[in-house]
Amino acid sequence: MKNMSNRENHLDIMRGFVALWIVAIHVMFHNEFGQSDWARYITLIIDVPAFFFISGMTRFVIAKDMTAGAIVKFATVFALVALFFGGGLPAIINTLTFQGIKPLPNWENFNWSYWFIPVYIIVLMLGNAIIHKISKYKYMIMIGLAALFPAMYFNFIEIPNLPIFGTSVRHIAFYLSLFLFGYFVMEKIIGTLWQRKFAIMLLVVSVWLFAVCWWYAGNTVFDLQANKFPASLPYILASMLSVSAIIFMYRKNLPALTGTKRILAHVGQNAIYYYAGQMIGTGVTRKLVPFLFNEVSWGWGLKFVLLLPIALLVTVIAAEVLRIIVDKLGKASDLLAHGLFRLGNTLKTSQVA
Repeated sequence: MKNMSNRENHLDIMRGFVALWIVAIHVMFHNEFGQSDWARYITLIIDVPAFFFISGMTRFVIAKDMTAGAIVKFATVFALVALFFGGGLPAIINTLTFQGIKPLPNWENFNWSYWFIPVYIIVLMLGNAIIHKISKYKYMIMIGLAALFPAMYFNFIEIPNLPIFGTSVRHIAFYLSLFLFGYFVMEKIIGTLWQRKFAIMLLVVSVWLFAVCWWYAGNTVFDLQANKFPASLPYILASMLSVSAIIFMYRKNLPALTGTKRILAHVGQNAIYYYAGQMIGTGVTRKLVPFLFNEVSWGWGLKFVLLLPIALLVTVIAAEVLRIIVDKLGKASDLLAHGLFRLGNTLKTSQVA
């Protein structure tokens, strides 16, 4: 199966859905309105792991290595967020050197989302290096990284969770294995007779292993947030529910997109902006909660339903503003580079003359 030259609409749709679902997660986690722990845990079944898995699938679809461009765009987006909400140049330096955004007072939720930035950049660089430079070993690396987590959880081995560039070894190992798994699924599974059978088998094995973890460690396995930082086997197995669903539902070459699918595809194509935008969106809801619900005895479910549209609206506005600014900056830099190139040619010509 050869790489496809164009974007796959279904990948953009799924990435867009995950990007918006993360808004729901952060409304649930970054606000206090009486919600239960179980409600929080359930939202984590669809989470960042699905995003990394889809990124690996996309890497197979887009044959051209666009790592450098993606990292530059990523850095530009979060530098802008740091500039507007972090207090100027020091905040930009902290952000780009993996020290956190260190936001202005009452915007603490920015740092709760920041962990994703160094992980994404490092995984993108390592994943593409593995695919390009040592491609024949990529699936051995994937299996080896994935095997570390059950071995650590059941105390067969012990590996210290060392810090690295603003994140940790365990996070890099997990999300890199997911990135390579997405590439593997796109190369070997999608479009075959085994696609849906593979998804069902992955789901069954993950649920069975989760039950084994429950037997081994008790109810602590259900605290997915605690098992997310650092990445631990129960959280990894829970994330396989969304990965299985992606594999099961995936269809290549969707027809022309309309309505909701078109909107989700747009979000998916601009997921970086929407991830940055949700930091602002959920930050706004954090400020609104004391004013909206201070004297209100409504259930947490109704409060969540009221907060989510606000967070989504602010996220969309912030994301689109960031997208326009970065696009303008990109065009300006292209014009500057073109002007400098022409100036250099003119100077060379005048020297020869």
